[in-house]
Amino acid sequence: MASTRFRLEYTIRGHIDSINALSYSHDARFLASGSDDGLIRFFDTAKYNEVRRYRSSSSITALAWNERFPYTLIAGDRSGDIHVIRLHVRILVGLRTSQVSKLHESWLRTVNGPIHCLATGGEFLAVGFGNAVVIVKQGAPSEWNANRRLPEPPSFPELSSKLPPPTAQSLHFMPKDNTLLVTYLDHGIVAWSTNTFDVQWQIRPRSCRIGASSLAPTGCTIAVTNLCDGVDWYSLMTSRFSPGGKFTNTTPIPFRDNVMIPIAHSYDGSLVAVGGSSGTARLIDADGGQMIQELEHGGRLLTYNSCDVQ
Repeated sequence: MASTRFRLEYTIRGHIDSINALSYSHDARFLASGSDDGLIRFFDTAKYNEVRRYRSSSSITALAWNERFPYTLIAGDRSGDIHVIRLHVRILVGLRTSQVSKLHESWLRTVNGPIHCLATGGEFLAVGFGNAVVIVKQGAPSEWNANRRLPEPPSFPELSSKLPPPTAQSLHFMPKDNTLLVTYLDHGIVAWSTNTFDVQWQIRPRSCRIGASSLAPTGCTIAVTNLCDGVDWYSLMTSRFSPGGKFTNTTPIPFRDNVMIPIAHSYDGSLVAVGGSSGTARLIDADGGQMIQELEHGGRLLTYNSCDVQ
């Protein structure tokens, strides 16, 4: 994998403000983007042509495709609105292309605070907003039942100062497990049971804070940007003798600004793409944490607010 080189294939234009979220559908046929301009745009990945768009009255801050309902996107915005958008798609048999109807269905829900992150897992939807995380059971795209707000995560008793109110940065449902993994800005990595809503374990991060995180498809490791000096890697291999996880290593990355740097695993888990505040996005080998490639972007100085990989 280290010998593989990636090159720029497409540049997608059209947003007039910062792009905050990117998300591929589970079959990789569509890419959704969300921006400060309030637009959610859908692209067919055959040639990255725009096939649909949806407008919110506020900045789009988080995107997640629903695992249970085909071609249904969940989007959160800065005002606390959650948009559920279902595309009407006809797959052309034997071809990679699809046809998207001009019609779509959409539903709207609201929470009390700006939305930071979203995740879907089975029949559950997790929403991180303000200083809270809520788990929702979805019977259908328009039916939200049994809302449950998680308690505040534990602090670290060895700290002399009190931590600020918790802010969830990323949410991950563990594969084949009734566990929601939450990475908090100041409260580390916390595993919550979706059955009892109790804390199963907690990891104090190597650095003081966590910017964003990406869970490997196997659920065995998690990579987090640390708002300090790079990407920290944690093993989540647990046993009755070693509950939780442990820090393994750091991939150094220079950060120009103290901003939340996005990070995402590839579909097969072999690569991790990480953004940057100094004009460079990078690919990292997920097995050893070594840098593989700096991605071409035309030589402009950019801050990478979002990334996703297929």
